[in-house]
Amino acid sequence: MEKIVIYGAGNQARVVIDSVEKEQKYNVIGLIDDEKPEGTEVLGYKVIGNKQKLLSLLGSGIRLCIIAIGDNKVRKEKAEYIMEKSFSLVSVKHPFCSVGKGTSIGAGTVIFHGVVIDPEVSIGKCVIINDNTLVGHNSKIGDFAHISAGVNFGGGSVIEENSFIGMGVTVIPNIHIGKNVFIGAGSLIARDIPDDMKVIGFMRKTMINRINKEVKPDNKEYT
Repeated sequence: MEKIVIYGAGNQARVVIDSVEKEQKYNVIGLIDDEKPEGTEVLGYKVIGNKQKLLSLLGSGIRLCIIAIGDNKVRKEKAEYIMEKSFSLVSVKHPFCSVGKGTSIGAGTVIFHGVVIDPEVSIGKCVIINDNTLVGHNSKIGDFAHISAGVNFGGGSVIEENSFIGMGVTVIPNIHIGKNVFIGAGSLIARDIPDDMKVIGFMRKTMINRINKEVKPDNKEYT
């Protein structure tokens, strides 16, 4: 098995480690973390240093990395850094997920237990798709998005880069969700959501129209 390093030693690292072990494609040689001290242990793997350690790893022939950080912005920053240092990102798929024919998965993306991805879905790089999520056919998920557990996307959905979708969200078919959007847990999304919006609750066209008349243009929160 090829050797990899995991960037991150928090809670996200635990589920990434579990998926890596079960997939049996890579051998984890240690964890990189910029805050936790060297020697900190997560599920039997130790922090071997901060980002400066990556340079010495290159010298020993380690060039593969997976980023285990839930925050979209931070994950993007780390991805850009390690690629600048000539590391390659690897994707990880839990063996108990289902990926349909014609689906593409970007480098650094992690797909966890119970996820079902229908045919002809496009998934960008460094995306997180958590347990028991359904992604309908012909959907698209942009780079650095974070999809929480139990989300249901209807066919033809588009989720742009850096967006966060909370637990148990339902998105009806052919909906477009813009960049940097935050959707709170349990929301029902039945209309397109523009960039940079915070959405909580039941979003349908008549409600959006009413809100647009009542709030100021610079208000970025829908409830």
